[in-house]
Amino acid sequence: DWSSDVCSSDLSVKDVTFTFLPASHWSGRGLSDVNRSLWGSWMISVGGFTLYFAGDTAYSEHFKAIGTRFSAIDIALLPIGPEEPRRLMKDSHTGALEAIQAFIDLGAHQFIPMHWGTFAFGTDTFSLPIDRLKEAWSKNEDRVVGRSLILPRCGQPLEFAFEREQ
Repeated sequence: DWSSDVCSSDLSVKDVTFTFLPASHWSGRGLSDVNRSLWGSWMISVGGFTLYFAGDTAYSEHFKAIGTRFSAIDIALLPIGPEEPRRLMKDSHTGALEAIQAFIDLGAHQFIPMHWGTFAFGTDTFSLPIDRLKEAWSKNEDRVVGRSLILPRCGQPLEFAFEREQ
């Protein structure tokens, strides 16, 4: 059960709460330690503002469960790669199409893609994940009405108000 103390815990530092949440990824450094370490994601909350950092994860039901537990997610940082070859990547990495579904499952307001265009991994071209994301966003316009896709340029700083307007 992902909501047990082992898989979900909170740490508060001043006014910021960090909640460790599930992710779906294999792990291992040697031949005898496969899936013996924990991968996770984070919800960061401050002043009623929530930012979800998915980390390195495949698409799974954990996104729906997190969306249920946190009903007002302001920003979701979701991975969109590596994409290809999909048959090898799907169990560890969320592709662009799956990231749209994860964003919808979370019920988040703003989507910032990550894990693309940084270095060569898999057989993706540099722009394949972001091109697929833009296409998937357009195809799902009816499911993302009133929400935002934020596509920062490489190295572009983003500023956010960490308190909700009343």
